[in-house]
Amino acid sequence: MLGAAMSAPSSSSPAKRTLLEAIVGAFLGFVGWNFIGPATIGLWYQPLSAGALSCGPTVSQGLSQFVFVGFWVTAVAAIGTVILMFVIRRKLRARSAPATGTTPA
Repeated sequence: MLGAAMSAPSSSSPAKRTLLEAIVGAFLGFVGWNFIGPATIGLWYQPLSAGALSCGPTVSQGLSQFVFVGFWVTAVAAIGTVILMFVIRRKLRARSAPATGTTPA
């Protein structure tokens, strides 16, 4: 009896499913950027002179860029995940749909 209840199809709305996909994509993009972001920003904003006394403005600018790029990567990852899941779901639905063509007699 419990197995039958667990195998019942989910009746979630498309809006909820799309929102969940966007959240998962945003999370994956954010985590991925946090792994590669600091090294990337560090390469972009290294002081040109090794004898520089203060690199405060450069660090501030680098962190501002990090936050800005992190925001956009998160948004792009969310949108990309929604598009990817739309394509995958469409292909799976087409594969599971029975053929409705008629065969000539």
